[in-house]
Amino acid sequence: MTNENLLEIIKIQSEIIDRFGRKIIDGIPPTPERSEIVELLKLLKEKLKGI
Repeated sequence: MTNENLLEIIKIQSEIIDRFGRKIIDGIPPTPERSEIVELLKLLKEKLKGI
């Protein structure tokens, strides 16, 4: 697998996290846990972008 393929996979994973993470999070009532999940998803997305 080439670096280009890996980068494309990472971009797709990041988009999945962004789209589906939002849908899942929107269904959870506001709680401290929800805030933590949102922050973790943001962190993961940023780390994937940095690769």
